[in-house]
Amino acid sequence: MADVNEYFSIDLSNDGGMSEDDDSVAVADDGNGNNENSNPDRCKLIPDLTADEIRELVFCSEKDAVEFYQHYAHFKGFGARKDDVRRDRKGNIISRQLVCNREGERHEKHLNKVSRVKEAKPITRVACPAKFRVRFHADSSKWKVVLFEPEHNHGLTPASHVHLMPSFRGLTDGDKAQVDSLKLYGVRSCNIMGLLMGQKGGHESVGFLKKDLYNHVDKKKRISLGAGDAASALSYLQRKGEKDPMFFFKFTRSSEENLENLFWCDGTSRLDYQAFGDVIVFDSTYKKNKYNKPVVIFSGYNHHKETTIFACALVCDETIETYKWVLKALDEAMFGKQPKAVVTDGEKSMREAVKVVFPNATHRLCGWHIQQNCLEKIKIPDFLNEFKTLIYGNFTPERFETKWLQVIEKYGIGEEKWIKQTYETRQMWATAFMREKFFAGIRTTSLCEGINSFIKRYVQCKNNILDFIYNFERAVEEYRHNELASDFKSSYGEPVLITALSHIEQGAAKLLTLNMFREVRHMIQRALNLNLVERSEIGTTVMIKFSICRHPHTQFLVIYDKNQNMFNCDCGFSEYVGIPCSHIICAMRTENMNEFPASLVSKRWLKTAKADSLQSIPAMEVDTDRMKMLRRGAISAACNFLSEYGADDSSDFSNVIEDIYKLVMKFQKRRHPNSAATNLFVIGDPAVVKTKGAPRKKKYKKTKRICSNCRKGGHTIRTCPTLFEGNEVGESFADAEEDEDSSVEIDGDNTADTPVPSLGGDNGGPSSMSTVKAKRKVGDRRTQKDVKRNTGSSQAMVSPTIEQPQADIEAPPMSFPSGFNLFPQFPASQILQSFHPFASYQQSPYGTQ
Repeated sequence: MADVNEYFSIDLSNDGGMSEDDDSVAVADDGNGNNENSNPDRCKLIPDLTADEIRELVFCSEKDAVEFYQHYAHFKGFGARKDDVRRDRKGNIISRQLVCNREGERHEKHLNKVSRVKEAKPITRVACPAKFRVRFHADSSKWKVVLFEPEHNHGLTPASHVHLMPSFRGLTDGDKAQVDSLKLYGVRSCNIMGLLMGQKGGHESVGFLKKDLYNHVDKKKRISLGAGDAASALSYLQRKGEKDPMFFFKFTRSSEENLENLFWCDGTSRLDYQAFGDVIVFDSTYKKNKYNKPVVIFSGYNHHKETTIFACALVCDETIETYKWVLKALDEAMFGKQPKAVVTDGEKSMREAVKVVFPNATHRLCGWHIQQNCLEKIKIPDFLNEFKTLIYGNFTPERFETKWLQVIEKYGIGEEKWIKQTYETRQMWATAFMREKFFAGIRTTSLCEGINSFIKRYVQCKNNILDFIYNFERAVEEYRHNELASDFKSSYGEPVLITALSHIEQGAAKLLTLNMFREVRHMIQRALNLNLVERSEIGTTVMIKFSICRHPHTQFLVIYDKNQNMFNCDCGFSEYVGIPCSHIICAMRTENMNEFPASLVSKRWLKTAKADSLQSIPAMEVDTDRMKMLRRGAISAACNFLSEYGADDSSDFSNVIEDIYKLVMKFQKRRHPNSAATNLFVIGDPAVVKTKGAPRKKKYKKTKRICSNCRKGGHTIRTCPTLFEGNEVGESFADAEEDEDSSVEIDGDNTADTPVPSLGGDNGGPSSMSTVKAKRKVGDRRTQKDVKRNTGSSQAMVSPTIEQPQADIEAPPMSFPSGFNLFPQFPASQILQSFHPFASYQQSPYGTQ
């Protein structure tokens, strides 16, 4: 709330009224004395008003009276709230009373509540008598003060704490609109709070607490999910379908009428699939929503060899039937176009579903996952290096079989179960068996891993389904913007030619996107490292054989058909990736070709790949888009001037923000009058899904310590009652052990008999007992280690914590049971030997130790 000293002054003239002013003056004018409605001699700031002057105030409306008392309360340091109101027969308010927010008392039933779950809130109602009443006078059409009680029966809040009172804090309409906009684009609440504090100048000026911000966000979320999370999400997808004719979504219900599986994709993704859906990659990931439902994202490469997303699905589990449903939904959404190749992580349910739904697609297992399984099952580092060569090596199938046998025999692991199972599926993971199939160069599910890592910036594990869809769309838009930027780079300017085969390089630059051109240029550079071995020609077919420089035994055969202008190399790279290999480029150089044939590259890598698959846009729509762009530019230019003036002063900034968001809300209501339409979906929220993987390990519980003698708990062998049963010695030691915080204090005045054992006799004769007059002192410690035994005399000396004269210790002899052994775990001979009289002793102030 604004400072009343700066913004409000009261006109005490007969016509009354309250006005706002930006200058910190006592007169409510424009700063030049040009306010005809105010009397300068009768104007004061609110803090300067006396109680009698307040009782004489007259207001033009009830709103002015309420606003005045609220600002008066803000200055004084208490909260004001509306209390009593009276109306006439027509329902018009004729009297309004405001009181201190600490007026009244808490009901006794709330104080004596037994079944209380939370701690009771502090008592704030103390029957404060302060009040303010105004009444409407029909003769003058003014509101006059009829009652004003300024005294409070409690202390007032200091000025430094006033902004923390609930009465004076809260989000304005502009704040709410700004928060809603930022939340819509995924900005966290804590970051929004920091942004608003930076705009307004700190905690005191922001006008609300972080708790108020979080409450507003939660309230907004509850309103958006009024019909339930699942029903709200489906309604949102339905509204998107009304705006996008090509939008597609499909879902299933469980037996309990809860949302089970959900699949969706927009029109842009469906068109992208028509251009680049020949190779798809999909995988599942967890911890992306509060229901822990697995998220399945279908993706692939666009013409820039960058990630593009085709569709997304939330599923209830990862069974074969669930994946069948998802793949069938994908097939339905993409107009029945099936991919030529599919790459997954090799999960059995995925493999079975792909086999059923896409029977003609070549299914490749992720090479990285195969490596990780090898590292876990076969813990031989050298074998892993050679196994990677078998996965990615560009061999013929016969060469692969030979190298496989050599590697298995080398390490002697042919009988391993995992080796046998992996070998049976070699046609799904070894490049040797798939090098003539087009995979766009994809060998792993790294696209999925990259997407999962990327969308972590947008989605959180606590997101509900509606929030997940919002945030996922933002991530998709980011990918599409990257594609747009790559289109611009490919069309803006021409690359610099750096190879010796400039005519071939220039031809590739005209046809291909920038990223794919760079890969072709790399092949042109490698072609310069090849040597011609043999060239033969049969009719219109030319066969050219090349070898790698300094590796004459590594040879490749290129077949060139002059009629069809087609090349084919036995390395298989051109078929696998869709661009010519270095051997084909070297053959072009040998045949003195001046142009780069378009047949050498796949159409999906051309600059026009996407445009060729899209429908032409009508001219009227293009003109509409251009007009929209021009209008947007004009509005942006006008807003630049507005932002320059609005940012100079805090009050101007608040006014600009409020007015802008009021205008935005006005346009929204005009264009979307039925935005709060009823929900047509009656469906329950999904259940939380149990994730895969090993169960959580139980926490280790520390076992209770037991006695090593009697095998019972609650004591140790040093205090075992079975050893000292019936003996005063045992009782004294047990007491000393249990009293952990006690020690021995030697005091001649206050003493208590504490028996301490002493082994007497030089030759291990009968034992005797000495008694030490001692007093236990709380706060110190005494254990058996404090008791020192002397075999040379009948005295047992105790080291006290507080030094006292030795004369205070008395040791009258006491008989010890015959044959008694205080330490049964040690032989008596060892005990006597340890206390031998000829052992070395150290003299202490209290005797021999």
